[in-house]
Amino acid sequence: DAGKTVPRIIIENYTLDPFPVNAGDEVTLSMSFLNTSKTVDVSNIKVTVLSEDGTFTPTDSGNTFYIESIPRTQSVQRELKLSVKPDAEQKSYMLTVNFEYEDEKGNPFTAKETVSARVLQSPRLVTGNISMMTDTFVGQPVSVYLDFYNMGKSTLFNLMVSVEGDFDGQGLSYYVGNFEPGRTDYFDASFIPMNPG
Repeated sequence: DAGKTVPRIIIENYTLDPFPVNAGDEVTLSMSFLNTSKTVDVSNIKVTVLSEDGTFTPTDSGNTFYIESIPRTQSVQRELKLSVKPDAEQKSYMLTVNFEYEDEKGNPFTAKETVSARVLQSPRLVTGNISMMTDTFVGQPVSVYLDFYNMGKSTLFNLMVSVEGDFDGQGLSYYVGNFEPGRTDYFDASFIPMNPG
């Protein structure tokens, strides 16, 4: 008896383009909605996509769209363009998809699904000018100094600064470790050139 069957709509699959998602970018969320019922068509479908914390916002439309009907065991594709907050923390975010729909007799139903979107922050390690002695000679110590900054919005993990070349010296590497957003540090080293050039 079709009247005893509760028709369900699920997200059969979804894609994000481009993937991975970068903070501050625009992304297209494509979703395939499947009517899982073998006996009941669904119609008058309202789909609402919500980002609870506001990380994702629609760009070309609202966050709600309408689907006239989905026949039994069939699926329908829809797309939604979203922009990502530029200062979004690098992590996975959940988007809630709410459905309101009716069966063939006009009985109302609701359903809720979630999709996950991993947001990345582009690293921005900025360096100042390298400061070095103007006159340098083979066999004599030369000092080098460099400021560097984390201008991005995510932590840089296991940061190492080192100087390499045809020379000898002590302390030619500096392990910074985790370099938080907005932090400034410097690298100061001394080395002895082995050959002219």
